[in-house]
Formats: sequence, C-alpha cells, structure tokens
Amino acid sequence: MRKLLTRKNIIIIMLVLAIGITTYLLVRKTPLPEGLVQVNGRIEGDVVVISSKYSGKIAQLLAREGDSVTRGQMVVSLDDPETRDRLEQAQQNMDAVTAQAKAAGQNVGLTSETGSSSIEQAKGQVEQAQGDIEDAQASASSAGANVKNAEAAVRSASVSVRQAQEAVKRYSADVATAKANLQSSQKTVEAAQSQAKLSTANARRFTNLAKEGVVTERQRDEYVTAAAKDQAQLQSALANASSTKAQVTSKQSDLQNARNQVAASQADFQRAQAQLAAARHDQSAANARVLTAIGKKTQAEGILKQAMASPIQVAISKSSHASSSSQVKQARAAVNEQLSILNNLFVVSPITGMVVTRIRDNGEVVTAGSPILEVVDLDKLYLKAYVPENQIGKVRLGLPAKIYVDSYPNEPFDATVKYIASQAEFTPKEVQTPDERVKLVYAVKLYLNKNPGHRLTPGMPADAIIRWKEGVAWRRPQY
Repeated sequence: MRKLLTRKNIIIIMLVLAIGITTYLLVRKTPLPEGLVQVNGRIEGDVVVISSKYSGKIAQLLAREGDSVTRGQMVVSLDDPETRDRLEQAQQNMDAVTAQAKAAGQNVGLTSETGSSSIEQAKGQVEQAQGDIEDAQASASSAGANVKNAEAAVRSASVSVRQAQEAVKRYSADVATAKANLQSSQKTVEAAQSQAKLSTANARRFTNLAKEGVVTERQRDEYVTAAAKDQAQLQSALANASSTKAQVTSKQSDLQNARNQVAASQADFQRAQAQLAAARHDQSAANARVLTAIGKKTQAEGILKQAMASPIQVAISKSSHASSSSQVKQARAAVNEQLSILNNLFVVSPITGMVVTRIRDNGEVVTAGSPILEVVDLDKLYLKAYVPENQIGKVRLGLPAKIYVDSYPNEPFDATVKYIASQAEFTPKEVQTPDERVKLVYAVKLYLNKNPGHRLTPGMPADAIIRWKEGVAWRRPQY
C-alpha cells in the first residue's frame, strides 16, 4: 500500500511539473505586446573621482570599497610637514608685523602729543646746554694754564735736581782730594816728628858733650840749630795738617749740603710731578665736561629739531602705521593661505554614495590632482542596456521604464530613458549569448527615478522593460 501511494505521488508530482514546465514555456515564448521593449545590462552610476588639491603622504585612508560615505565626510587624511612649517613661519611673521604695527600706532599717539610746549622746553634745554659748555670750557682753560704752570715747575725742579747732583759729584771730588791731601800732610807730620825727635835728642846729647868738653861748642850749635829747624818744620807740618783737616771737614760739610739739596730738589720734583698729574687730571675732567655739555646740547638740538618737525613726524608715523597695517593684512593672508592648504589635506567626499574603487593606500605619497578613491552616487544610478538595431527607432529620450533585479524579483524600479548612443556597436560579451553578440546594438541609459534604501548598487545585473507606446500594460521581462 505504501509503495502504491508512493508511485501515485510520484506520478502526480511529475504531472504537475510537466504542466508547470509547459505553462512556463508557453509564457516564456509569449512575445511582449506592441509598445514594450525588453533590454538587459548592469546597474552603473556616475563615478566621482576623489583627489587632493595638494601633494602629501596618505596618513589615514578612512574609506574602502563598499563603504558608504556622506557628503562632507572626511575620507582621506594627508600629511605634509612642509605645509605645517610654512604655517608656523607665516604665524611668526604675522606676530612680528602685528607687534610692529602696534608700536607704530603708539608712536602716532606720541608724536601727535608734541606741541609748542615741547618746542619751548627743548629750546630751554639747548640754552642750558650752551651755558654748561661755556662753563666747562672756562674750567678747561684754567686747567690748561695749571698744566702749563705745573709742567714749568717740573722742568725747574728737574734742573735743580740735575744741578744738585752735579754739585754732589763736584764736592765728592773735593772731599776725595782733601782727604788725599790730609793723608799726605799726616805723613809729612809723622816724618817731621821723627826728624824733630832725632834732632832734639842729638842736640841734647851734643849739649851735654859740649859741657863735658868732649865736643866743641860749634858742633853743639850745629845740632841745636838743626833741632830748632826740625821743630819749626814739625810745627809747619802740624799747621798744614790741621789746615788740611779743616778743609776736609769743610768739603764734607759742603758735600752733605749738596746731598741735602739733591734730596730737597728731588722732593720738589716729585711734588711738581704730582701737581702736574693732578692738573692734567683736572684738565681731562674739564675736557670731558666740555664734551658732555656738547653732547647734551646736540641731544637737546635733536629734540628741538624733532619737536619743530612734529607735524612731519606725525605724518611719517601715520604712514609707517599704515604700512605696518598693510603688512599685517598680508601676513594674515599668508597664514590663512597655509591654513587653507592644511585644511585641504583633509579630503572629504563631495557626494553621498558608495566607494567603488580604492586607488591609493595608507603611506603612499600622492601628487596634486591624482585620484585616490572613486565614489558613485547611489541616488543617481542607471541601467546601461543595449537595444537591438531593429528596435532602436522605437526608443526615445524621456520614455518610462521598469527595472527588475534578481534580488527583488517582485519589486520593479521605475526609471527613465535619459541617454541613447548615437552609434551602434556589437553586443558586449557580458550581456548576451555568443550568437547575439554579433548583432549591432545601441547603448541606452535608464536612470532610476528612486533608489529606496539604496538597495540597488553598481554591478548588479538587471532586466528592464521600456514602454514606447502609451496605454500599453506593463509586462515582466520574458526569458
């Protein structure tokens, strides 16, 4: 019984399948009504190439194939150290010129405040400086006279020292001569003393002998006379020695006086030199006061000149301030330019869509304008299909169409014909069978009116029905 039921079920199933296949074949072979054209192809979209305005190294690639991106979303971050350095330099330059402009503005206020009171004050300073110059010049003249007097005193003291030294030399020679004479006199005295002693002894001896009658009185007298003569010579030698000794003492006194005169002259010379040094110091100080007074007068004259030219200075200060302000604007523009470049290193998506191609990767260096990513707008997709040459005459721009995809077989998507190729081509390989590829076809683009939920994406195969005659009921594609 189970076997019979199984056979019956199999027969029923086979009959149902046969009926279904027959029905499918009958429906498939049923041609589309007049007014409809069937085409097929792939979903595509207008691709937007994302690139950078400036060169740099990819630091972060924030989107890859299949990622959804929104308008304004950052998708690539580039790194360019040179741009950051230029920004820092531009910022420093702006700070410098801003400080200059501020100082120039303050200078305008200061120069504007200069008036007649400043001029009168400057004139008073000039007059006072002139009086100081005259006083200092008088002091310098007096100091110069003192220097001349001191120089004369030094020269006189130097002459006195030289004369005293020459006297010392002369008296030293006289003392030496006197001492030599004294030694000679002392030797003469000694010789006379010896001779007088001897002659006195002989006279005494011959006197005694004469009394005894041993010698004659004549012989005695000769010896007495000789003794008296020797005594006279001794006294003369003693007197000469005493005179010579007095001369030595006198010459030594003169020599000491000359030495004392040298010391006194040298002391006078040193005092004169000290007075000369002091006079020269006073003269230098007086000359310095003259120069200082002249400098003060020059400074006062400069202040007076500046005060007299205050209107011109105000104009110059205003011109300088205007120039500095212009430089600030230029520096700020340079900073903004570098900031703009730096901001443009953060590349954003210009549209809302899906990334279909990643051309570059992290770490790569890209040049200005080179493509990095390709994004397609999912709200502007179209089906690129091909219409046979014998039916292209029925298709025109603006015709309605319905697109069918395998993922949503029961949900057609409305579309509109917005592009028709002007030249025929052979059917592409990915579209039709080898037999059909030898046929001439025309490419058309059916733009989706809506893509709810972005369910359709580029690359999906699809079929479409184009209605070229109004009023004809829509039909599903025939296979």
